[in-house]
Amino acid sequence: MQGRKSAARHERGRRRHGGRTFSGECALTTHSGLPVSGYRAQSDGAVARVNGCKLAEEAVLRVLDELAGRDDVDKRWLSIGRTAIEQGFMAVNRSIFRPERIALPDDVTGGGSS
Repeated sequence: MQGRKSAARHERGRRRHGGRTFSGECALTTHSGLPVSGYRAQSDGAVARVNGCKLAEEAVLRVLDELAGRDDVDKRWLSIGRTAIEQGFMAVNRSIFRPERIALPDDVTGGGSS
């Protein structure tokens, strides 16, 4: 059942993006950053590279979903592996988007103790 839900979610995402497969091509459009402190505007190329990574991650996670349904797989080690893979993809995506550190309230107001 998990696989069907993932497949449906993936298909909705493909339709939302016009069925395109994302690659690392360069583009001219700049996307505004997320409304989250530290995130900056991104080029089409950066967005395409991260979307390509997300597709690769989803493919790997689906393999892990299938393994999770097997009785002959150690679920503890599978969970450890899944977490490491998710962290790896997150690190790669951060390397592309390069979020910045943010200022804390005390940094801005000059408060705090020394």
